[in-house]
Amino acid sequence: TDGEMYGVTNDESDKARALFEKLEGIDVSPAAGVATGALIQAVEAVKIGKKETIVLNITSGGYKRMRQDYPLHYLKPDLVFKPEEIEPDFLEKSITSVS
Repeated sequence: TDGEMYGVTNDESDKARALFEKLEGIDVSPAAGVATGALIQAVEAVKIGKKETIVLNITSGGYKRMRQDYPLHYLKPDLVFKPEEIEPDFLEKSITSVS
């Protein structure tokens, strides 16, 4: 597709997330911060023109607001596996016994 790829550091992602929250009023996940950081790099490299239309698909965020509006409930998992138990036959038997 002749698309561009960008490497985004953790620091760049954190700054992009902070900028997104400041401008849009919602916190975004680290993955969305990477996407936003890549967009910032593309703009700074003049890969995107000022009059171009873009779509930045932010797929996760709003956790701060969720914590403000709703109480958190920590759930105990139904199944917990030890590393040595992670083999297909054991997992299949364990999962079907819970169903």
